Amino acid sequence: MDNTQSKTAPNSFLGIDFGSKKVGVATFRIGHTPMPMIWGNISYKSEQELFEKLQDVIDEEVVDTVVLGLPLQADGTEGKLSKRIRLFSDKIKQKCPDIKHHYFQDETLTSYEAECRMKNSPRFNFKVDKSLLDAVAASIILEDFVRDNLEIS
Repeated sequence: MDNTQSKTAPNSFLGIDFGSKKVGVATFRIGHTPMPMIWGNISYKSEQELFEKLQDVIDEEVVDTVVLGLPLQADGTEGKLSKRIRLFSDKIKQKCPDIKHHYFQDETLTSYEAECRMKNSPRFNFKVDKSLLDAVAASIILEDFVRDNLEIS
C-alpha cells in the first residue's frame, strides 16, 4: 500500500477510476454507508475542470482520503497508464491540500467485474450501462481497498 499518512485515521474516502476521457468516482464514509457508493463520472475535458469537479466532491463528501485505481500488467509491473495515474496523484496532493491520505489500489479486472455486476443487478436492469461503467469500477476499487486495508466494526 503506497500512501501519505497524517496522524489522524482516514474516515471518508474517494475512489477514483482514472481515464483519459472519463473519471469514475465513488465514495465511502466509515459509519455512514455500509459499502462504497457510486457517485458518478466526471468528464475529462480539461485538467482544470476535472480538479474543480473533484474538489466539489471532496468538499461535499468531506473527503480526507483518496484511493486511486492503479492498473498493473499481467506480470505485476506498471505500464504507461500507471505512470500517468501516479502523476495525477501528485497533482491531487498539490491541488487538494485537505486530503490527508493517498493510496493506490490494484484495479486489475475492475471494469470486467463492473460489467458482470451490472448484468446481474436489477439496479441496472440486468444490462451494462456504459455511461456508469467507470463509476461502478471506482466503487469496486474502493470496495477492494476497504476490504483489504480497514477493520470496520
